[in-house]
Amino acid sequence: MKHPALIVALAALGVAAVAIAPNAISAESAATPSADGSDYEARFDAAIALHDRGQYGAAISAFRDLLATRPDDPTLLCELANSLFASGRSDEAVQRAESGLAQPGANDAFCSNILGSALDARGDLKKGEKVFRKAIRKSPDVAILHFNLGVNQSLQKHPEEAIEEFQEAIRLKPSHASNWRALALAWQERRMRPRAFTAFARFLALEPVGTRAEGAARQLEALLFQGVENKGADPATGKESISITTDADAGEKSDAARGLDLSMSIVTAGRWLDEWKTRTDAEFFAHAFDAVLKIFEELDDSSGRKDGFWSAAVMPYFRDARAAEHIETMAWEVRRSRNDPEVMAWLEAHAAQVESYRAWAAAWTPR
Repeated sequence: MKHPALIVALAALGVAAVAIAPNAISAESAATPSADGSDYEARFDAAIALHDRGQYGAAISAFRDLLATRPDDPTLLCELANSLFASGRSDEAVQRAESGLAQPGANDAFCSNILGSALDARGDLKKGEKVFRKAIRKSPDVAILHFNLGVNQSLQKHPEEAIEEFQEAIRLKPSHASNWRALALAWQERRMRPRAFTAFARFLALEPVGTRAEGAARQLEALLFQGVENKGADPATGKESISITTDADAGEKSDAARGLDLSMSIVTAGRWLDEWKTRTDAEFFAHAFDAVLKIFEELDDSSGRKDGFWSAAVMPYFRDARAAEHIETMAWEVRRSRNDPEVMAWLEAHAAQVESYRAWAAAWTPR
């Protein structure tokens, strides 16, 4: 039985792009099976290539042909399950992944990742959770297992547990864009505005174009202006009346968290100061992006008690980008997907800076 709402939710979190990739577990991925000859190797590689190109039906047929002579091969069973899952045939994917996982020599992390994702897609969330947790106990350093357990917890409406898993996945693989997007959405749902802002920015630094980037760029701007409203000129003074509303029920209630939230709003309220009234929205966003991150960095540096994940996994990227003089370029680059003529013109006019930033970003690793 299909569950469209669950499939949509999985897609919204970006799980499909991760769970269906045959080499998604990188070094932990299913090893190429020992070959009986070059013909077998060539056929196996061709089947993988079909999956990579999104030709799932053809890939399924190719893996079935290979299984005709190797019916108990765990790699083939799980690769077939992967292609079945990618094509939306979750029930069959579950059957094949379970069979593969039961065979001697199965790549536990790879097969469990497919099985758990397929169970989630058909609505068996508790079973999917059990699969992911068991696999994590055996392979705690496989980031994608933590990511997909986070997706599972999000679908089960366990946001705190989901956030913990997304954070662990990011610790293990900081360059995984889908993880940052999922974390941003989870923080946003918990009304953790500053954290969601930085996570969307980090996602856009990794994935600046595409449909997901367009949505993230809109969310980034919405978070910046959240709770800040220009109510128009005061009849008595002629000055703009700016209303700032903070979320008293936000997911974080510490003084530091409230300070970050209020700081964002104060920066945003500057949009209606005389010096910014005649400037464009794109120019103000670049200014506000820089100012907000600078405040976050300064407050983090002055904090008597560091927040482990925020201080160790979030702030270092932006702090290092500032030290390398890339914050301004990043502020324009994160809005590339909006196709705003002014943004595109700025990026074109500063092509050398953009290339320098991209090279820096591609090489950046946490210290």
